[in-house]
Amino acid sequence: MAVTDEADGVCGQSILDIVKECDNFPYHNTSNPEPLETRMASTWQFFIPDDPKPYGYLTSSTVDKMPWTPDFEIISGPVKQVRLSPKSGASTPEACQVAMASLISLARETGLFPELGKRGRELYSVLGAPYPFKFDRKAHALFGLVTRGVHMTVYTHNVDGEMRIWVPQRSLDRPVYTGLFDNSVAGGVGADEAVLDALVRESAEEAGLDEGFVRRAARACGALTWFNIKDSRSGSRGMLHPGIQYVYDLEVEADVVLKPVDGEVEKFNLWDVETVRKTMAQKKFKPSSALVLLDFFIRHGMIAPEEEADYVEVVSRLHRRLPFPVGA
Repeated sequence: MAVTDEADGVCGQSILDIVKECDNFPYHNTSNPEPLETRMASTWQFFIPDDPKPYGYLTSSTVDKMPWTPDFEIISGPVKQVRLSPKSGASTPEACQVAMASLISLARETGLFPELGKRGRELYSVLGAPYPFKFDRKAHALFGLVTRGVHMTVYTHNVDGEMRIWVPQRSLDRPVYTGLFDNSVAGGVGADEAVLDALVRESAEEAGLDEGFVRRAARACGALTWFNIKDSRSGSRGMLHPGIQYVYDLEVEADVVLKPVDGEVEKFNLWDVETVRKTMAQKKFKPSSALVLLDFFIRHGMIAPEEEADYVEVVSRLHRRLPFPVGA
């Protein structure tokens, strides 16, 4: 069902459209296999040593431009593969990390991948790897590796009992999803970081929320999964991003005010549910953050099967089975 603003006649995306904007990598469909087959014909699977499972997908554009080192084998058929095969005599975990870091450093120097930017200090884990394997966070989309994020919806009720949700606008200086709206608190989970610790850190850095309060009051509500083909707003158009989002709720008193701290937020808005839903339907939210709010509305009974014809598909696509290992 599309959201309609009767006052100005605007009819935006349906709820399923909002899901599809983020979860847009083709599904396996026996009655219509062509979209997935077409996509996979130009997709390269990424493998690490001592494991038969792929850990990510690369686009042909990335494979063509990447300044590959001898530590990587490029196999063009019958299945397109990029295999990490370190030539170093070091142990596998150490050799893999050195090989990956060296390649990313070389790719950064070429300037062919603007999304790499300057060298970052934040590392992510290759999820499910049989040994510790970390990589530069900024390189995740180049290899189509699964990332972990933690997102929290902070809400309150006014004197009439109506729900209000704290909605930040992303900074106008941020190069990624500039100026779009986001979840109350959101951020990535680092390689050696517990999910709750990441949430506490982001809550303080982005919104000035007290650590002790967040640890006591934030409520874990599950996890969402999706597989996104990035658009131009992401800064990595066409690259592939499978993601996991750990979801939390935090109810606060009406006198609690969220304020920007680290410069990543332009401003915080306290909106009613209808304003949030209309803004989502107008494609003004970061796509993955819109999914977190849809999940929030479903769990709080604001989207029900009686009103939403695509309810089952919406719910199932918020929990997509990814084609890669996802263990921490």
